This record gives sequence, structure tokens and C-alpha cells, in this order.
Amino acid sequence: MASRTDAPRGRPGLRRALAVAGCAWLLGLAAPSAHAQAMLLNFDAIPCPTSAIPNGTGGLNWANMFCADGPTTGGGYATGTVSSPNIAFNAGGNPATVTRSGGGVFSLSSAQLTTAFTPAPQVRVEGFVGATSVALLTFSPTNTGPTLVDLSPIVNVDRVVFTSVPGGAYQQFVLDDLNYILGSAHTITATAAPAAGGSVSCTPRPVPDGASTTCTAVPAAGYTVASFTGCTRVGTTDTCTLTNVTAPATVSASFAAAVPVPTLSQWALALLGLLAAALGLRRLRR
Repeated sequence: MASRTDAPRGRPGLRRALAVAGCAWLLGLAAPSAHAQAMLLNFDAIPCPTSAIPNGTGGLNWANMFCADGPTTGGGYATGTVSSPNIAFNAGGNPATVTRSGGGVFSLSSAQLTTAFTPAPQVRVEGFVGATSVALLTFSPTNTGPTLVDLSPIVNVDRVVFTSVPGGAYQQFVLDDLNYILGSAHTITATAAPAAGGSVSCTPRPVPDGASTTCTAVPAAGYTVASFTGCTRVGTTDTCTLTNVTAPATVSASFAAAVPVPTLSQWALALLGLLAAALGLRRLRR
């Protein structure tokens, strides 16, 4: 069995480098990759309770975003915990800003939002490129449990600001399970034709540059999926795939009215019954 004395001697620099690399991997502080990466951050690797999220966590820098042990803190912090134990929140109910570590663009996909207290504030999520606002989303979560919010319109930005409205004391939001993309990504616009025929959604959305997405059509009552355009249908299923996405794309699902199964009306059933009775009487008379 190896002992501490078996560690390499005379190479403290190497040992320090390995230790730093291990910590960087744990907190997501590794150097940015040249390729776009889909990420899920649940904040559970951060030392808590109640500390500022270290810059570099998940490849992002964080301003006024803190971490807490949700179940221990209680209230909306507990009900908003999706992956235990940690959650993120905006300290003092003030705006929190997220940028990419080392510069560059990133995109948001989804997150779980809750409010820490009642009355619950709205939560505004705004994406910027430089000083220009390119996407603004507003949500109305509660403190009774997390709400899954769609953040996919925030694509290829260099800064995102999370704001409680009206903000201030007891206006904190609770954030968990943040899905996002480091690097270039592309929007996927999913449409249904006709709109009353059903719905179509794609995952992931947005799509990391060069990656794939799968779209699923859900027909409304009385409709079936007829065809897809903009993607390749998987056999005869209600799904299709789009591979090697290198630009924004549009996927459309066409729905057709289902062919009704012929049925007999009540009058037809009554006439059929009378006919059967008449035939029965005729046989009895023979």
C-alpha cells in the first residue's frame, strides 16, 4: 500500500499544480475550451453556507450572486432546492451579474427559479452584448416551489443581469440547476402548422455550435404528425433530429386531421336493431 512517503520528492511545483488542477475541476475553474460546451450548474460543489460564488465557477464570473445551503436556510431557499443542498441567490435582493470567465460569449437554456419570501417579486433576466440589451425576459415565480423557466432567447451574450422587481430587502430570488452554453450557440425556431394541430419543441435549445438537437412534435386531439421540415424524421416516430448545427435553423412540424373511425349513429343502431328483430320474427314464422 502506498504511503505519504511514496509521493514524488523534490517536485513541489508539480504537486501544487496537481492540487490546483483538482480544485479547478471541482469548482469549474478550468481554462475555457475552444469548443462550445453545454453546462449544468447546480452549485453543490461550492463551499457553503452563505458565501459569494467564486469567480470562475462553471466557467462564469459572478457579481452579487451568493450560495447557501437551501434546506438548512429554510423558507423559499428550501422549497427552491432542486439538487440538494446548495442554491444561489441575489444578496440583499439587489441585481446580480454573470459574465464569462476570460471573456467571450455564452447562452442560457433554462433554470429553476423560486422566491425566498412573500410577497414574491418578479425576476427579470436581461442579456447584453456590450452595452446593448438583446433579450429581456420576465418571470413570476413563487416561494412554494421551483418554476422551470425558459431562458433560450438569451443567446451569444457577454453579460446577463438577474434583477428582482421591485428589489431590495426580502426580495431575493432562488436559483438552481442553471443550464447554459459556454461558447457560440445557435437558436432553433420550432413552429407547428397549423398552430391548432399541436406543438413542437427541441432539446437542447439553443444548440452549441457543431452539436445536434432532437425535436419532438406533440399532436393535439384529433391530429397526427404528417411530416417535418428542416430536420430528419426518425423513422415513423414523432421526433426528428438536426445534426452539426452551425447556424440558426427553423424546424416545422406539419399536422394533419386524423381520419375518424366510422361509427354508427344512435338512429342507425336503432334501425339495425329493428332489422335484426324483424329477421328474427320472420324465422320464427317459418
